[in-house]
Amino acid sequence: MFGSRKKQEGFEWHKYVRTTIKLRREARRDKVDRMKQSASDGVKAAGEAAGSFAREGAQQAAYGARAAADAAGSMAKSGAQKFGAGARVAASAIAAHIWAAIVGFGRGCAYAASAVGQGLKRALQADALQPALHLLGRPGVSNPLAIAGTIGLLAGITRPALGFGLDQDAGIGLLLGTVCLLLAYVPRAVLGTAPALPAPLARLDPQWRRMGAYASVVLIAGAIVWSFLPERSALPGLGQLSSMTLGGAQAIEGRATVLTGDLMRVDHTLVKLAGVEAPEREQRCQRPGNKRWRCAEAATDALARLTRRRPITCQAKGTDELGRLKAVCYDGTTDIAAALVNGGHVFADSGFMASYAKQEAVAKAAKLGVWSGESERPGDFRARAWDEAKRTAPEGCPIKGHLSGSSKIYVLPWSADYHRVRISKARGERWFCSEQEAISAGWRPIERG
Repeated sequence: MFGSRKKQEGFEWHKYVRTTIKLRREARRDKVDRMKQSASDGVKAAGEAAGSFAREGAQQAAYGARAAADAAGSMAKSGAQKFGAGARVAASAIAAHIWAAIVGFGRGCAYAASAVGQGLKRALQADALQPALHLLGRPGVSNPLAIAGTIGLLAGITRPALGFGLDQDAGIGLLLGTVCLLLAYVPRAVLGTAPALPAPLARLDPQWRRMGAYASVVLIAGAIVWSFLPERSALPGLGQLSSMTLGGAQAIEGRATVLTGDLMRVDHTLVKLAGVEAPEREQRCQRPGNKRWRCAEAATDALARLTRRRPITCQAKGTDELGRLKAVCYDGTTDIAAALVNGGHVFADSGFMASYAKQEAVAKAAKLGVWSGESERPGDFRARAWDEAKRTAPEGCPIKGHLSGSSKIYVLPWSADYHRVRISKARGERWFCSEQEAISAGWRPIERG
């Protein structure tokens, strides 16, 4: 019994048990590893298969998209070509019809002009008109008429071109010019003594020449009739149109600071109202009863009332002799200068090219403002003051060159400070015979209304 106990004590069972458990654990671990590897291999194979399918699908889709795009592009190109060809055919047909209509209308007008011309020629060849035709056909008569007609037409055309509009003065110029030219040319054309036409006109078909002449007469006649209509809308001149549309002419917009009755500062620019002239500051106007009043101050106040409401717009018309901008200024659609003349506050420029002569005539008939009594135009007032100062000035040069601090200013005979200023040659002060002489010497005006 004791012997068998010793034998059992020699068997290391705990090592045997541990080895068995370890082997089982390793077997299970190997099995799990194999399962993981198998799953990984399956996922990898599935991924490769899916990628292969995806690549094939993408390639097929790209091939299909390219084929569809090529087909759509081909169809669009073919449609555009067909549409362009159809549009060209349609445009050609429309242009052909328009040209045919123009040619037909032109031929009709040419035939009508030819018939009218033949009728006028037969009428002018009547025996009763022969003495007058031979008189007007003489070069000594027709040439002066042609010159007068040309001047009249140029004067009538120049007024709208300078921005004065198609008014009655322009209509009178066009009417007189047309009548004189017709009297100068038609008798000589009937008698066969008319001068040769310029080469470009001579190459034209006679019917087209006659049609052009009649069209010109009709156009001028329409302009004359328009200018004499009592109720008509004012047509802007070319200068006004260019300043509004092309921007080539200078346009100024802003608040106005009034200096005199026709002078103000707009957007830091000195602006002289074109076509009008305000009384000089020292000028006095008369009312009935020999009452004298300060018409220059009244003109300044009137201009201030017209411009204080809102910004005004001025369209340049050139510069005056002192380099100041001359412009036609508007408060909305109201011509400020025209409103001043209508109220009798300022004078309109005189002469054939005067733009506000009709407004002045209305104010004068109503005895408004400066026309309420005896009035003297500013130009006449300045001429009288100039002559008076010239009689006492050294060498007949009445403009005083005065030094005011470091400023060199010249004073005109009609200025308020003229009689107060004393000239000291020792200080470098001097006399001038003209404003241009003073400006060229570096002196500037003290004031100018």
